[in-house]
Amino acid sequence: MSHGAKDYSNIANVGNLYRLDDLAELAVRLGSPIDYDRRGQLQWVYSFDDGLTPVIPWMAGANSKLSLSTGMNAHGIFRCTMQPGGVAGNYAGFAHSIPVSNDKIMSTFAHFYVGGAAAHYYHHLIHYTGTEYYYAHMYFDFANDTVFVSTLEDGDYDLHYSIADIASASYLAFVKIVCNLNTHKIVRAQINSDGFDLHTKSMPSQAYTVRGGVQLGEQVATSDGSSVYAVVDTVGIMTNDE
Repeated sequence: MSHGAKDYSNIANVGNLYRLDDLAELAVRLGSPIDYDRRGQLQWVYSFDDGLTPVIPWMAGANSKLSLSTGMNAHGIFRCTMQPGGVAGNYAGFAHSIPVSNDKIMSTFAHFYVGGAAAHYYHHLIHYTGTEYYYAHMYFDFANDTVFVSTLEDGDYDLHYSIADIASASYLAFVKIVCNLNTHKIVRAQINSDGFDLHTKSMPSQAYTVRGGVQLGEQVATSDGSSVYAVVDTVGIMTNDE
């Protein structure tokens, strides 16, 4: 597939182009990246075809690292491998931010799997308002075979959902968290084809002075210092996702 300029551009006969505006236009034309949940419209989607430059590293620990790799993928050829250093609490990950959409019903998603029994995986949606930030994260605790969602009302809310198969590295799992940024309610969460109604739960917040925006974040941590890793393929941010 060739990559060119937008349909109404004057650019012609200049070979294959990889323009940010072209890829962004493609994203907003597309809907859901999976066929079992057709809600939402893509605002930003990335499959690491242009390397790690478009994401911001998010790491702790001297030996924590991100690397570009190939192998089993959801889309495209490339993927990101995240490896925390060998000290308990070390983590490796990345983030990407975009402006808030007009409707403010936004979500973040990722395709991933993990390796290592002590792995803790985090999938984030963070809303920076300029004076504080609201956050919703899904916390996958593989040692205890369960997943939590951060909430204002209940702290880490247990979904009572087995995640042992995600650690088998036999397929890439799909994860999504949807939030209403008008009310800062957590609308729903999704793991593969299983959905969880969370509309009664609220996003926790903290004071933080930074420009506004919505951020996707992916992280894997080692809970006891043993070797763990996570592979992340296609990630994205969506809007109009009720």
